[in-house]
Amino acid sequence: MMYNASDNNLYAYQVNDLKEAQAAQVGDSVQLLATVDHHPVGGTGQRLDLKSGEVKAQWPDLNMSDPQNLADFVEWGIKNYPAENYWLVISDHGDAWKGALEDEHSQGWMSLPQIQGALAQAREKTGRKLDVLSFDCCYMGSLEAAHELRNEAGYMVGSQEEVGYYGHDYTSLLPAIEGKNPRQLVDFLVESGSKYPEEFRTISAYDLSKVEGVTRAVGQLGASLSQTPPAELRAAVDRTAIFGEYHDVADLAENLAQVCPAAQPAAQAVKEALSQAVVAEAHRPDCARAHGLQIETKVDSEKAGYAETAFARDFGWDRAIAHLRS
Repeated sequence: MMYNASDNNLYAYQVNDLKEAQAAQVGDSVQLLATVDHHPVGGTGQRLDLKSGEVKAQWPDLNMSDPQNLADFVEWGIKNYPAENYWLVISDHGDAWKGALEDEHSQGWMSLPQIQGALAQAREKTGRKLDVLSFDCCYMGSLEAAHELRNEAGYMVGSQEEVGYYGHDYTSLLPAIEGKNPRQLVDFLVESGSKYPEEFRTISAYDLSKVEGVTRAVGQLGASLSQTPPAELRAAVDRTAIFGEYHDVADLAENLAQVCPAAQPAAQAVKEALSQAVVAEAHRPDCARAHGLQIETKVDSEKAGYAETAFARDFGWDRAIAHLRS
């Protein structure tokens, strides 16, 4: 199921993805569904069966940043196309814990809690969670995103970095998915993405059932920093591998432990938990210190929504950030 929010400057690339998927020679046991909102601004919204070419529903306009539309699409796909496994691709702009899915006509954006709420609604109405959730969006290889969505899919795939305009080559990728179980699929997505380093500087897959082990360890790491001077903590953060404006979780834990002896047990727990949760990871040589997940380390007045994420609520990482930035 491909949810392509295309009412923005990515329109041509999103339509190219759908054309590639439609042209893919997939087996009889694979169904391909999509929802797309066409450009120019305010263009037609369509729900598609890509294998048959049928338009299953059409709207004069569809606000792809409205979580109800995401929930409706996933519910419709699961109820009308029974399958052993379900893979949802969310495709558009993304920005880690801030969410994804821009709709220019509606001037909308779907927050991370709204994405979670939409998928939870579909799960509750179908009695079925997703097997694989992947993001063809920038920066969604985020610890905050993985924690927020941990109950909505078995596995998640995302990038710590920007994703190129073209993303996956669906023409060659989709014919190879038939017969793969969810774990094999996410391994394959990471392997396939690594062959296009201009599109995927980093790409990783996560076992969402193991993510809470990471978030608990990071929460303990944050709590252990209170007696260390903020200036020393900031210096450790500044030495950490950065992707956009986010820092690599494993590298951050190691650097914080170097300046804060009290943090060393939690830092080791972070790295051990990451080894369980990150089941596949690939990166370009210029991202050598990427370990699969990044995290926010600076919250200011422009990032007030951070406290609304499940990770901040559950483990108080926003308070740890406030200390190291004080």
